[in-house]
Amino acid sequence: KTERLRIENGQFEQSGLGERSGLYLHLMAGEILGVFFDHIHDKENLIQLLQGDAPLSYGRMYLHEHFVMDKHTIPAQVHVINKKGALINSLSICENVYYAQLPPSFFSIGIYEEMLQDLMDQYNVQINLRRPVKGLSHRETIELELLKAVAMKKRIVVLADITSFLSPTELNQVQPLIRKMQG
Repeated sequence: KTERLRIENGQFEQSGLGERSGLYLHLMAGEILGVFFDHIHDKENLIQLLQGDAPLSYGRMYLHEHFVMDKHTIPAQVHVINKKGALINSLSICENVYYAQLPPSFFSIGIYEEMLQDLMDQYNVQINLRRPVKGLSHRETIELELLKAVAMKKRIVVLADITSFLSPTELNQVQPLIRKMQG
């Protein structure tokens, strides 16, 4: 199996709390990994690290078996999905999925609607592309964020606290998409 992410003795500097205990994490391609923390700060620090917003204060991190020296290389490989989401209400569903990939001058909505519909068919996602983003359910938002990760060729997807805002039924509905993405 191919290594996707490894953190060895990762420590975070917390203002007022000093250094937090070492984090060891190892994720291989095709794996789903659940991570539980003793402190909410540790979870928030890991998410900030994976978004490129905060570095490790100590330890080593590897992406695809390459040592990471610059925290800004991390977001290019990782897509973080949480309750607040990254979908923009003023954009269409299609624009939300593809806007980051090409400059606006090359954005032809018809082509991207076809590409998104093909992607949705491939992953068995049923969402009307004409619906406004602000009217989507939490489940539909998660599904679109997952498809966005696929479209952006993100190799690592982090689902942060989805059990806190998805019902058990919605979680069961999202599971097949996650499993299919797992490969």
